[in-house]
Amino acid sequence: MSPQMRWCILAAVLAGAACGHKKASIEGRVDYMDSRWDPSGPPVPALGILVHVMPGGEPERREILFSYLAVLASMDPAAPDPSLVEHVISSHAPTDAIIEAAETDAQGRYSLDGLRAGDLIVFAEYTSDLGHFAWMEYVRVQGTRTAVVDLTYANRLAVRKPRPMKTFTKEPPPYEAVRSPELLEKYLVPKSP
Repeated sequence: MSPQMRWCILAAVLAGAACGHKKASIEGRVDYMDSRWDPSGPPVPALGILVHVMPGGEPERREILFSYLAVLASMDPAAPDPSLVEHVISSHAPTDAIIEAAETDAQGRYSLDGLRAGDLIVFAEYTSDLGHFAWMEYVRVQGTRTAVVDLTYANRLAVRKPRPMKTFTKEPPPYEAVRSPELLEKYLVPKSP
């Protein structure tokens, strides 16, 4: 094979690779769950919810999730949940990363096109009268293929703020009673009226 022929083949391969650059896509749907939601019925489309994507793999997804759980644990249980999307964008987005976003249509479907192939994290959330629903999915997109990521009840993040432990209504026995079986029995046995 002549050197010119090798250069032509190499140029064709590079041109083909350049055409596939930023051609991957992710599509899917988001189900909306509120007090009208019927788990055995057809999915309810979620209109106007932003679905985000940024570079990252499974280790980054876990790191984000653990840090978000730590933020939840540090908050007052009665306070509303902090935004997962804001937490990801403000605290975990790589400095040079472009975060893409797409809004769901009337059928709850979204499509993110023109993505670089590789490891990506898809995240979204909304709040309804049933509570806070959030998703953070890892997906690997290759070449010009389309990955499907549906955000439904089945793959939602089961994140809850820790609730405070209920304390005993009765005071614990004094130290002296714990060390003495007779005193402990008197302390634990309810007094008759």
